[in-house]
Amino acid sequence: MDEATRAKLRDEGAIVNAVNGSYDDSIAAAMKESESSKSMLVMDTSWEGFERMPKWVVEGYATMHAEVDRQLEETCGKRPTLCIASVGVGSWAQSVVNHYTEDGSSTKIVTVESEAAPCLMESLHNKKIVSVETGSTIMDGMNCGTVSTNTWPTLSTGVYASVVVNDLESHRDVLYLNNHGVNAGPCGAAPLAALRKLHKRGVLLPDPEAVVVLFSTEGYRDYVVPAST
Repeated sequence: MDEATRAKLRDEGAIVNAVNGSYDDSIAAAMKESESSKSMLVMDTSWEGFERMPKWVVEGYATMHAEVDRQLEETCGKRPTLCIASVGVGSWAQSVVNHYTEDGSSTKIVTVESEAAPCLMESLHNKKIVSVETGSTIMDGMNCGTVSTNTWPTLSTGVYASVVVNDLESHRDVLYLNNHGVNAGPCGAAPLAALRKLHKRGVLLPDPEAVVVLFSTEGYRDYVVPAST
């Protein structure tokens, strides 16, 4: 998390304790603090013994899916052909898979991760949850090294394709979306970057009747613009 984001949290009255390490390190620190202070731990990642709260978070995402369903019904009257969801620990993507598979829908679900933190892609390759060493990325909200245990049974069987994008690809689509009236940040632009990559590689065949849903999970914020190569 960059300093600008920390400052905004402090402006809302939050106490921000920075951890010198990865997202997984910060989770461990939060868990330790919660235990020592006997306070409630609220987060969307799970592990053995901490499953209920993340489950509630995933259930809460259903509100957004209901909104998408309503808007699609009003605009085109169709179910999505393809949905692209960003992945940090996987809880949001789990909710997307749950929603579009519960009624036997043929909607394909694609996940997108930062190439600095491809924990789901590596887990899918290994057919089990594996942790990855994360790097630096402008996609802060996706910079997670381990998939949530709650999400794995769903994501391991319900994902059509897993894509990683780099900072430059995300940044270019931040600019594109902002130029077209969509106030997206790096995580919010990642699904569009993934769609471009799938199309470029011929994974998706052109279909003028297709309905594609890209979930933008972050509004615009300041970040260090990546150097072009």
